[in-house]
Amino acid sequence: MRNHLKSIVDSIITGVTTTKEKTKRIYNWVQDHVKYVAFEDGYGGFIPRDANLVCDRRFGDCKDMANLLVKMLNMAGVSAHHTWIGTRDIPYSYNQIPTTNVDNHMIAVFNDNGNVYLGGPIGSDTGLSSTVSIVGSNVGIGNVTPTTKLDVVGTTTIGSSIQAINAASSTASANYIRAVAGGVDTRIQNNGAGYGMVGTFSNSDLILAANGGTFVYVKPSGRVGIGNGSPAYLLDVNGDINAAGAVRASGIALTSDVRLKKNIVPVKNALSSVMQLNAVSYDKKESIASNKYNTSEIGFIAQDLRKVFPALVSEGNDADKTLAVNYAALIPVLTKAIQEQQAKISELTARNEASET
Repeated sequence: MRNHLKSIVDSIITGVTTTKEKTKRIYNWVQDHVKYVAFEDGYGGFIPRDANLVCDRRFGDCKDMANLLVKMLNMAGVSAHHTWIGTRDIPYSYNQIPTTNVDNHMIAVFNDNGNVYLGGPIGSDTGLSSTVSIVGSNVGIGNVTPTTKLDVVGTTTIGSSIQAINAASSTASANYIRAVAGGVDTRIQNNGAGYGMVGTFSNSDLILAANGGTFVYVKPSGRVGIGNGSPAYLLDVNGDINAAGAVRASGIALTSDVRLKKNIVPVKNALSSVMQLNAVSYDKKESIASNKYNTSEIGFIAQDLRKVFPALVSEGNDADKTLAVNYAALIPVLTKAIQEQQAKISELTARNEASET
């Protein structure tokens, strides 16, 4: 029986010289030729069956398959042994109950020149590359050649949180969580010099999204678009902007291109309309619910202005539907009113001059 198993091993590793390739071929053979069937009956729940028997029957549980894999690796000259691990949440540990009840799964452990690999070939979709590898002080999951302390290939689910802490270092050093795919390098980073960053470290956009929708775009040029994926300015907003406080700027330009307009007609009776306006001074609070009047202003009452120029008053999207005034749009009206007034002054001046002569 042992000679039969040895002949299978020899045929599997024919022409192979490296430990890693021998391990891979034997691992894949066990995975492809032995079916997984769970046994948890008395001693059968803890003691693996004979490797030759498992090979002949071509079925076994995790212990049987791990034992067969270990025996075949040993026959190929690969250092290997089996070990118990836990794969479920249990309310106790070895220091509380030092028994095999703490564990529920057996796997194989194999050694390649000091690099340790862990794996169990019980699933048809898990190859050797899906094992846990310990190379020096690096651990790889799904990666047999880890290059960092933890190197994972595949999707990873974290039940609580991820922490990157460099508290032991007295020098500035960057800690970050990094995602790289398709040429895009995205990081959440603490540079260790007094500030943190969230963004891309490649020539690509940073996009902020919520509920499946994309709303904020930060371009590699430094331009930011809100509701606009192709911002033409440092800040390019598609839609209305609301500010509870003052908006300060060195200049404000409003679009007025004739190509944007139609139905253009002169403003009429501007002076009589302006005469209906009531300019007032007042103290103002930031919201309807507030009791603090912390700003003194000169202006118009929106409800009164709407009776004369309804187009210059808009209703807010807030719960109180607060009214707002477009003061800039009054400039053309005031300009026309001055022109009408000046026309009357000029007419009266001409009459006076005529009567004096």
